[in-house]
Amino acid sequence: MNTDKVSEMLNNRMLSEKAAYSDEGVALFESTDRMTTVRNVNIDALLLGLCQSGHATLTIDGVEHEVSTYDLLVCLPGMTISRSETSGDISGCCICMSKDYVQQLSQMNSGDLWNAILFLSKNPVLRLEPSEAQSFKMYYDIIKAKINRQDRRYGKKLVETLFQACLYDFYGLLERFLDPQQRPHHSAEKVFRDFIGLLSSTYPRPRSVAFYADKLCITPKYLSAVCKQVSGMTALKLISNFVSKDILRLLNDTDKSMKEICNELGFPNPSFFGTYVRKTLGAPPVQGAPQVTWLRARGHAARGMQSCRS
Repeated sequence: MNTDKVSEMLNNRMLSEKAAYSDEGVALFESTDRMTTVRNVNIDALLLGLCQSGHATLTIDGVEHEVSTYDLLVCLPGMTISRSETSGDISGCCICMSKDYVQQLSQMNSGDLWNAILFLSKNPVLRLEPSEAQSFKMYYDIIKAKINRQDRRYGKKLVETLFQACLYDFYGLLERFLDPQQRPHHSAEKVFRDFIGLLSSTYPRPRSVAFYADKLCITPKYLSAVCKQVSGMTALKLISNFVSKDILRLLNDTDKSMKEICNELGFPNPSFFGTYVRKTLGAPPVQGAPQVTWLRARGHAARGMQSCRS
């Protein structure tokens, strides 16, 4: 175990001696109940610490932050933890990587990197979903299990790949927290164009925001925020406008039965279809109804479609 390297990353000899593993610019910590007296830790690395139970109060760069279960503490190079107070049941795990090691393993777009740094400098504590916390703990456990078996062929490469996967998963996680307005404007516009292109070319159109977000490799929350920023409408509203146009076309311009229309558009049953139509168009579906019956709904959908194209 290379405690000297950890001392360089954290500038704290006492803390470095508590590492479960340290070598080549990386360190793993756990059982953080032993760190209740930590003072003046000058971070010179990327530190990702998951709180699994208990709570703590940390003063980071002069600002007090609360940490509790499922919170991820993210400390960037240059940050200082000047004081910490923890509950008696505090526990967690921590992955620490030197700046050089992070740069060696990952390549992040400079614009995205700047936005991430700007956000994390003010928000070093991220509240994770239980599944996200479980995923981080899984990375920690796998890395810890493999890191002591690097004598095997490809052992070191395997460990580096695990750290790299952890980093990219963390970058993906940040998308949920970053404000789309902090991202480069052209990036938001491109995401919106790609979304509208995908929505226009898919038939029948899935009504779930998650479907399109997955195709675009972004989170549903980010997709909806981008749509709101660029068009003034949420992703769900835009999807609804496209689906409404399909419904109006099939009800007014085809001889298909209600059941056939329901099946073609991917609705599970006519009852669900009727409920959806009443909610989105303000009237029940009536096959072959006079155009005036759908005048208001058609105009509403048309305005939505026009907004999408402008």
